[in-house]
Amino acid sequence: MPADKKSTGNETAIDLIYNFLNEPALRGLSDLAIGGTFPLSNFQLGKGSCAKQFWYCYDRSQTQQEVYLAIEDSPKEWPRNRKAKEIPTAPESEILHRPTTSITFDDLNFDRTDIAQIDQFIQHHKDKNQSSRAISRAEVKNFGEIFITQFGGKKENKEFCYYPMAYFENFVPETGQWVIDDFLKIGNIQYVRYYFGLETSEGHGANRIRVVLFPIGYDRKRIQRAGVTNDVLQWSWPPDDKSLFTIDSTKKRCNVDHQFDLFEVETSVVI
Repeated sequence: MPADKKSTGNETAIDLIYNFLNEPALRGLSDLAIGGTFPLSNFQLGKGSCAKQFWYCYDRSQTQQEVYLAIEDSPKEWPRNRKAKEIPTAPESEILHRPTTSITFDDLNFDRTDIAQIDQFIQHHKDKNQSSRAISRAEVKNFGEIFITQFGGKKENKEFCYYPMAYFENFVPETGQWVIDDFLKIGNIQYVRYYFGLETSEGHGANRIRVVLFPIGYDRKRIQRAGVTNDVLQWSWPPDDKSLFTIDSTKKRCNVDHQFDLFEVETSVVI
């Protein structure tokens, strides 16, 4: 049985990763990859961009099967009244980027059933990948469909991944937060590393497979601010959970000039 889930910090993020690593129905996925690393240039918002979109990919065409995320800018806002049938199924860009390699969990030296050891793996991991490469829209769409078919859990009503994407918006009008801009102010970030997580709370809905983003420095290790444990990004669309928001707002989220100090809002990077 898995050990009691206790962590020295970032409980929510580490719990999600723990859940992913210990879900029997996703063992085939978690053995292939638990994350990847992008250079900072891939994560910085382009001109007119509202958000970063990540696309789940499962490539079985190679001798060595691969699971990874592809990344792109999105100039489109996420409508708060968007219906499930309106959620995008293909990237907006003709060319996206993906990590050159993926991160696999080190089962030889760490016990995935012990959340403390997962936490240690996350804190100290240094992958060799320092680059990304281009991937076409057509490839991402194809690999996304394969990912959903293989790991989505629709037939079993598991709600793992019904939509092949995770949309991280920058400005959240309901809270007034510039979450991506603030995330990039945490420290001298050189890379952004993602890990897969799994949300198990009742009523969450698809997608239960989540993307958790960590800031990474020159030494390719995680950056942490002293005394602050919520220095990750882990909230994205879908699902469309309106209960997260209580403030009505009509502010535009793209092409908005702003000045915002991360250190004035301690919880600015996690909703």
